[in-house]
Parts: sequence; C-alpha cells; structure tokens
Amino acid sequence: MEQPNNPGIVVSPMGVGEIIDAGFNLTRRRYKRLILIGAWGLIPAGVAGVLSSVMTGDSFDMQLSPLLIPQLLLALANLVMTLLAYSAVAIACARIIDPDAQADDLEPGPLYRAALGRFWAQVGWGLIIVLMWIPLIIVFPLGIYLYVRWFLSWAAILVERQGPIASLKRSWALTRRAWWHTFGVLLVASIILGIVALVIVGVLMALGAAAGFLAGSAVVTQVMTSIAGTIGSLALTPLYVVYYVILYFELRARNEGYDLSQRARQSTPM
Repeated sequence: MEQPNNPGIVVSPMGVGEIIDAGFNLTRRRYKRLILIGAWGLIPAGVAGVLSSVMTGDSFDMQLSPLLIPQLLLALANLVMTLLAYSAVAIACARIIDPDAQADDLEPGPLYRAALGRFWAQVGWGLIIVLMWIPLIIVFPLGIYLYVRWFLSWAAILVERQGPIASLKRSWALTRRAWWHTFGVLLVASIILGIVALVIVGVLMALGAAAGFLAGSAVVTQVMTSIAGTIGSLALTPLYVVYYVILYFELRARNEGYDLSQRARQSTPM
C-alpha cells in the first residue's frame, strides 16, 4: 500500500501560547489552499450581498415591496454559502491534521459535498443553541460557562459526524476538566484575531467607503463595502477556523491520547 500523501500534523496537549503558535504555523503552510477552499462559498455569498445592496439602492426602508422577497432570498443564499464555506474549511483543516487523509481530500468539490452532507445537522444544532441561549442570556455567568462547554460541538458535527444533541454531549465531554484551558485559548485567540480583523477589515471598509464618497452614491458605497467585506472574509476565515480545529484536536489529545494514535499510524509501515 502506498504511503499517504499527507503525513498529518500531530497535535499534542499544549499550552495556550503553543496552540496559538500551532494555528499560525498551520495557516502559513496551507494559507493559499484554505483561501481557495473558502472562496468557493464566500465569493458567491459576496455576490449575493452585492446584489442585495444594489436592490436596496439609496433607501434602507424594509417596507413590503416587490424587491423584498428577492432581497430575503439573497440574504438566505449569503448565509447558506457562508456556512458551507466555513464548514468546508473546517473539514479541510481536520484532514490536514489527520494522517489518514490523502492529498485529494483537500479539493474544494469533495469538501463542499462533505459540508453539504452536514448542513441539516448544523441547522438543527443552530436551532437548539438559539432556543437554549435565549434564557441563558438572563443568567449571564451560566451562559458563559455553557458557551465554553459547548464550544466544540460544531467540530463534532463536522469531523465526527455527530448529530445536534450528540455533538453537545461530545463537546461537554472534551471540555471536562479543561474549562479554564479552553476559555484561555478562546480569550487569547479572540483578542489576537479581533485585532487582525480590525486592521484588515477596517482598511478595506474605509477604502470602500471612500470610493462611494468619491462617486457620490450610497449604492456604490454599499457595493464597495460588500466587496471589501468579502475580501476580508476570504483573508480571515482560515485564521478563525484553524484555531478552532486545533483546539478540538488538542482536547482530544489531552483527554483521549489522540496524538499517540496519530504517532502510531505515522510510524506504521504502509
């Protein structure tokens, strides 16, 4: 049997700083590929956003009109394609780490088919989260605690193909005895990525707004800011998703010795 084209990346139990560093290194190694994968969904989503901006025109009035239904459909298309893009990038990151994955597993077509196969599970999961989160907002500290405990449920849906309820249970198990560790990674990564996003998206949005101002048209402003937002999403999506997936595998290594099975598979002659 031939040796797998992808040797995989062993994710061992790490500290917060090591996880951030691992995320940076993985992104740097596969950044172009991850952008390409994300582009398959984010560019159509951006086109839907631009068309919606054109339909809106100079007015933001959402009164019932012949254009309201097309606008709602475009907004739905934007949401669905964005979700599929994030899902495909997350599956790709998992396959980069997984030593059993082959190089052709990183082609956009198969990745989006895999993401589409988990679409309804994500919809059900999202509905559960929304319904449970509404009362938890009132009890804010409990909401933060549960947010961290359930944070990895999305990965369980995509990587392990768990159902909505099972994914919440899976995340609960992975974060057992690791709440502060998980919270620390989320906090540090959010601060770093927030700063990066502020710089990149802020510059792009400012350029888009300047173009609209020079053209003297609110429509041009909306279109240019939509395009800037799409470019920003393309640049930032790999960063957001990589840290999430690495944290998921790190907690599997911490709780289940997943890194040991990775090393064993890598060292076994094929």
